[in-house]
Amino acid sequence: MAVSSGDGATVLAGRHARPDLSGQPDAGWILIDPPVGNVAGWGAVILPPLEAGVLRRMPTTVPVDGAPVPTLPYAAARAAGAPGLPSPGETFLPRFPRSLASLPSVDAGRVLEERVPAELVTGRSVILAPAADPRLPGFATPAAAHTAALQLPELHAVALDALLSGRAVRELGPLASFLLVLVAALGGSALYLRLGPRHWPWAALGVTAAILLASYAALRWADLLLPVAMLLVSQVLLSLALWRWREVAEDRALRQMRRELSARLRKVAAPAFEEEAAAGSGTWQAAAMASRLLGLRRSVFLVPRPASAGAPMLEQAAGIGASLADIPPDQRDPSASPFSLAVREAGPVAVERGFLASAEEGEEVYLAPLRSRATEGEGMNIAFWAFTLPRGEAQRVPALLGAIRAAAEGLEGPAAMPWSLGTGVKRLDAELWRDVDRLMLRAATLAGVLEEVSTAAVVFDPLGRVLHQNARMAAAAEAAGLPVGAGLAPPDLIAALGGLPQDQAARLVRRVLLERVPVELNAARLLGGRRHLLRLTVPAGEAEGEAAAPALLCELVDVTEPLRLAEIQRGFAEHIGMKLRNEIEAIQLGAGLLEDPRLAEASRPRVLARLRAALEAMRATIATVESFMAFEIGDQVLQAYPVDALAALRLVVTEATRAAARRPGLRIELTAPEIADLALAAPGALEAALRAMLLLLVEDARGGGTISITMEEGAAAVVIHCANEGFGMPNARLQAVLSGEEAPGSAELGALREAARAASGWGGTLAGEASPGEGFRLTLTLTKLF
Repeated sequence: MAVSSGDGATVLAGRHARPDLSGQPDAGWILIDPPVGNVAGWGAVILPPLEAGVLRRMPTTVPVDGAPVPTLPYAAARAAGAPGLPSPGETFLPRFPRSLASLPSVDAGRVLEERVPAELVTGRSVILAPAADPRLPGFATPAAAHTAALQLPELHAVALDALLSGRAVRELGPLASFLLVLVAALGGSALYLRLGPRHWPWAALGVTAAILLASYAALRWADLLLPVAMLLVSQVLLSLALWRWREVAEDRALRQMRRELSARLRKVAAPAFEEEAAAGSGTWQAAAMASRLLGLRRSVFLVPRPASAGAPMLEQAAGIGASLADIPPDQRDPSASPFSLAVREAGPVAVERGFLASAEEGEEVYLAPLRSRATEGEGMNIAFWAFTLPRGEAQRVPALLGAIRAAAEGLEGPAAMPWSLGTGVKRLDAELWRDVDRLMLRAATLAGVLEEVSTAAVVFDPLGRVLHQNARMAAAAEAAGLPVGAGLAPPDLIAALGGLPQDQAARLVRRVLLERVPVELNAARLLGGRRHLLRLTVPAGEAEGEAAAPALLCELVDVTEPLRLAEIQRGFAEHIGMKLRNEIEAIQLGAGLLEDPRLAEASRPRVLARLRAALEAMRATIATVESFMAFEIGDQVLQAYPVDALAALRLVVTEATRAAARRPGLRIELTAPEIADLALAAPGALEAALRAMLLLLVEDARGGGTISITMEEGAAAVVIHCANEGFGMPNARLQAVLSGEEAPGSAELGALREAARAASGWGGTLAGEASPGEGFRLTLTLTKLF
């Protein structure tokens, strides 16, 4: 085989070489025939080694008889002055074409007959070689799936074309490959650690895609073959190593969390846990309390104990009115019925009375699993609770078995049953999740309690983050224009609700957290039309000696009713004071008459009698005043309190006048005395009753009509008459609505009926009449205080 470059300026001879089979690992190659003739150089014609049966790489030089000899394509490309050739001793990867049409092949006979165009060989490198024997197999290449297998001349022609065109693919050296794999591993590690285990599958897919894209780009545009397999294998090994490291770290963290949670749980949920555990009484106390709260006749708690014979058995952890001896020996296998039935049902199941020998005739026996969820799939480690109920009790109280199931789940804690869950991570996970469930149950219960309390409350941690806020506080914050949820901050809340500057609100927060001094201040704005007191406190607990409080509790206490009561009591005191002053002046006047010598002796007994009567009435008045002044807003004994009915009427008339302004021509006329005596009614409820009366009249009134309101004060009652000119309704139906015999057909009639019920509770009445086409006439009668 020979190569001619250019216009025949350089002719190279190619000699076949075969591997040296002398047994030496570096024996090299042996030439079949030495080169002869007048040639500019020569190159070895070799059969390149196959990789998995496929020809991939072509060496630049080969050791022939101990000396490096260039291969024929490399020698021809170097003689032709091709740029960017690989260094001697390296290997390169030819770009195998999908078709050999780009490498023309011409029969030598046509050349000799001069039937070949000169342009076909001018300025080109030509390989002269014997025609390939079609009977010989060709070389399989990476493109062999799309083209026929290459023969030896075609193989060298492809290699030479790759070198001359500068498209030979080079590989990274060992050091460069190692550095690339190391950089990829470090980058993948940083990515995995930053994203976290939750996103590792997506990160692994992303890293794999990046490796494949980078390898394609390097091959496509830089003629560089990256070690794709090494990169992918390194990423797989890295993922496995990081996963294992994470498992070890997570196991260590779980064990630490388990210890911390157990310590906190013992302090929060069972303060006397250590003492109970030391005394060995924790199991008995848990069993006794559960039996007492649920009204169980007998209880026995059974835990698994591996028997020496290999079959699992049960032993008694605690018993009240029953023991393990009451269970027949042939029914103590926890893997057999009725234990297996209780495990499948995951709750209490009724069993035969003979299961518990101590059960009496009027008792039913039940069996419940204690550890079905925490030890799922570990039937041998499930503890059981056998108990008795009075016959028919479960049917009479449907929620009883549900309460027992909840109690069984609550008895899963370490303070209740000292059994083993096995060894290793499975036991650790079960114990950890059990403690977490108990803490979550406590947190959910406390959150529910905070939602149900009457005050608006929010709890902050020392950093000002919201731990929990109930719906009332969320509504108050929203009404104040503050962010609802985690964005709520203590200084912002105090400044907005208390009407304080931001710096002063921040100082109050620091004082409460650092000095543990509770602070109370009036809310500057009405929330829902009611007055509130803003209270800042810290919960007392185990962190008393620490520098900062563990939490900050902010409450909005509704003080509307106490303030209203105080206002009513002030008015009541002023009214009574005026009445007592008038009576005292009358007594003084009578005493002056007695001292007057001009008073006839016959008149003195009558004056003295009148003075004694006035003093007795005054004493009775003072006693009545004392009873009402001692009334507190939370007292549910008194249904009525002395209120100024005239003031309440004027307030409601003002509201009704604004509502009537929307009705063209509707007028409201009020006739009332300047001063009226006090009447008995519930504080605030009198206004609601008057509002219900006037709202009905306004809604029913015709345009241009008149609503007349008259207040009269008699000797024992205060009477308020209201009438309108409206559409009205049948009187029989109105009486049925007021008596509760018929459902109200509108919200106004419903409010009027509630007002009638309230007035009856005060010792008064609300009566009414109606006529179709004429309107309503309502009368509210209230009992006077004196």
